[in-house]
Amino acid sequence: MKIKSLLVSMVLLILFMFSGCISDPSTLMKDNGLSSITGAEQLQKMFNDRTKLNRWSLFKGDVIVPESGTDELDEPNYTKTNVQVDGVDEGDVVKTDGERIYSIYQDMLRVVAIKESGAMELLLNECLSPKEENKDSWYYNNTYYYELYITDDYLVAIGQRYEIFSYDYDFGPNKRAPFSNTNMGVIAIYDLESLAKVKEYEVSGSIIASRLIEDDLYLITNYYPWLEANDLRPFTKNGEEIDYFAYQDIKYLTDVDCESYTIVTHLQLDTELAIENDVFLGASSWGYVYVSQSAIYLATMKYTYTFFWNGKYIGQIISYLFDEDGSVMYGGFGNFDGTIINQFAMDEYNDYLRIVTTEGWGKTAKNRLYVYERKIKNNRYVLEVVGKIFEGLGKP
Repeated sequence: MKIKSLLVSMVLLILFMFSGCISDPSTLMKDNGLSSITGAEQLQKMFNDRTKLNRWSLFKGDVIVPESGTDELDEPNYTKTNVQVDGVDEGDVVKTDGERIYSIYQDMLRVVAIKESGAMELLLNECLSPKEENKDSWYYNNTYYYELYITDDYLVAIGQRYEIFSYDYDFGPNKRAPFSNTNMGVIAIYDLESLAKVKEYEVSGSIIASRLIEDDLYLITNYYPWLEANDLRPFTKNGEEIDYFAYQDIKYLTDVDCESYTIVTHLQLDTELAIENDVFLGASSWGYVYVSQSAIYLATMKYTYTFFWNGKYIGQIISYLFDEDGSVMYGGFGNFDGTIINQFAMDEYNDYLRIVTTEGWGKTAKNRLYVYERKIKNNRYVLEVVGKIFEGLGKP
């Protein structure tokens, strides 16, 4: 009898331990546990509260980490972009499909055909965004393109657009015209066969990263609003049409400081050229980016201060999952100590995320390895640490 009771207790204990590992998405809350902005008043208050806090964040450049994969058979006899994740293409200033060479420099797009004889023919030499300057209104517009992608049907150029303009404000007799600037991520799409431009799309913010998975293009931008503006929401431009994102479409996580917007633009490069955006209110910069074939991971570090002793770096990582149709949904949030050291600090293997961090300097430096598993807790995704090494790892 005692043995039977013991077995029942053990089974119940095992079920309890693995209750957080449920992977059925149907158990998730609406919007996967994220909250939605209710209106302009709430949005203004959240940004005002943020400006009252003395917080600092440290962020660095785009980071991608290799993912294990098998060697492809029948490799083409031309060089492709040196990507670090198999199946996830990265933008470059030069691309080739074996028949043409595509190049971009600032705003000049060139396409050269390679003939069987080895001779080359210039097919396209186009300025994508002529500079605009109006001395009367103090307006200046410039776009720098620095990434190209090729699919079976399209050539895509991605760049950053800067608009600087003045606005009226009376500072008295010695007034100077105040200036404002707008940063927009730009996607220019060309028909691959005719090289005719078929679409241009703009989204608010500075470009963090972009990736192409088959025909699904993802552009990640960070938008920091001007707090004196009438509308704090990010927006898109489709030709001359400007659309602000609806308040209810702006999501946020209560565990993350609301400092700026992260916008994930998903463009389906098929015959319809469908575009959708996911807007998240969170950290001022997710400067570390890792994209696998199943998810986007964004990480940042913040330095926390105290009144009595030196602070330390606290890391935050957030993930977004790719749905079957290529759309993006929230995929969990986690924390770590230390700083991410370089481009090889993040990696995904068998759906486990691995991060290496460093804390301190010289002989006192500490290296840590974190292993995260995506779980469902309280009806929302979380990134939970399921393994870690804190000692004896790469000691100086």
